[in-house]
Amino acid sequence: MAETHGTDSFLSAMTRVWEALLSIVFPHTGYGRKIRSMSDVEFSSMFHIEDVLGTVALFSYKNELIRHMVWLLKYKGDRRAAKLFAGALNDYLLEELSDTILFNGGQSVVVIPLPLSKKRERERGFNQMKLVCDELQKLGRYTFDTKTLLKTRHTKAQTTLKRKDERRKNVEGAFEARGTDRLKGARVILIDDVITTGSTMNEAKRTLKEAGIKNVLCIALTH
Repeated sequence: MAETHGTDSFLSAMTRVWEALLSIVFPHTGYGRKIRSMSDVEFSSMFHIEDVLGTVALFSYKNELIRHMVWLLKYKGDRRAAKLFAGALNDYLLEELSDTILFNGGQSVVVIPLPLSKKRERERGFNQMKLVCDELQKLGRYTFDTKTLLKTRHTKAQTTLKRKDERRKNVEGAFEARGTDRLKGARVILIDDVITTGSTMNEAKRTLKEAGIKNVLCIALTH
């Protein structure tokens, strides 16, 4: 137990160092002012939609402004960043789900933010994708679910692993689906902030599908 505690303390210290470095690389000056003054329409014009291993990514992480917004959302819980991402996500969903709403007999649509482990959420103080869902709820009649998909095993941060096979093994079996009967037949939208190799999203999707939820659309804010 002492060794585990020491490892956790080291990882927490490294996280703080990483956040400090990010704050140097992405100062709050120019980008911060741009984000505060940007309209929803202007932000949505930055869409860079692509399919990444079965997940739809809305923006390019290579864009420095987008990268800064992800940092604000992920490490600072920034509500303005959450609001802009939610607006863009709503724009995409309105188009993507138009056929579902019109032709599938009012098939229910359920949005699931990718869960964090209890340890990670406790350290961070929030789940950044729940913040996006809070803002998304103000824009449309979506149903949100944070109880069905759980991350039951704490894993290393994927950014610390370079090889794709390491990332896949890191999240293997990390999720669990509970009480899925209420979602069978629903159109489930699984959302996360960043997709790189797709390992985390694919594992979460596999968990839902094996639990009987067949219609799962995966969306990442950035790639």
